[in-house]
Amino acid sequence: QDMIGCEYEIDLMLEDGNDLSVELGDDIEVGLSQLVELSAVPSIPENELVNISWRAADSLSCADCLRPSVLPTTSGLYIITVVDDNGCVASDELRIFLNKKRQIYAPNVFSPNGDNTNDVFFLQSGPEVINIRQFEVFNRWGEPVFFVENAPTNNPDFGWDGTHRGELMNGAVFVWYAEVVFSDGRVELFKGDVVLMR
Repeated sequence: QDMIGCEYEIDLMLEDGNDLSVELGDDIEVGLSQLVELSAVPSIPENELVNISWRAADSLSCADCLRPSVLPTTSGLYIITVVDDNGCVASDELRIFLNKKRQIYAPNVFSPNGDNTNDVFFLQSGPEVINIRQFEVFNRWGEPVFFVENAPTNNPDFGWDGTHRGELMNGAVFVWYAEVVFSDGRVELFKGDVVLMR
């Protein structure tokens, strides 16, 4: 009704809302070089969404899909926003915490006796290690008995078989050190000792 009393009417049909929402799940913690598969679950069928967008701390495998993957290089927030064909908007966020703990696994005893069990002393790691820049073993007098460089981890072909100059070493305690290159470019020094048992 306007100021002079004229009236106008129109009937409108309002469809029921769909209560659009989207869920990313709980925050997660991952290690270096660990691939994360994100999964956004909308409350309506995917084909009713007209737009999917992400704001992410790292590059995603796709920026307009519900299930991208990411290889985190830092801790950060991942936010998805979806829009349905009615123009309704929903968002959710998930934080990925990057654990930069760097680990190398080395046995403290090995027995190179030819029984194909624990015959080689070599370093092991997860996927966060690119390679071993240098790996060296010394006897009790500080003499190097084994050296390898630019070697992979988890491969006994690049480990020490208990020999020096073609001769089997006697049982003793040996000291080792390794310079290890990680996937984020950082280089760290690891050292320890190992018992050669006969």
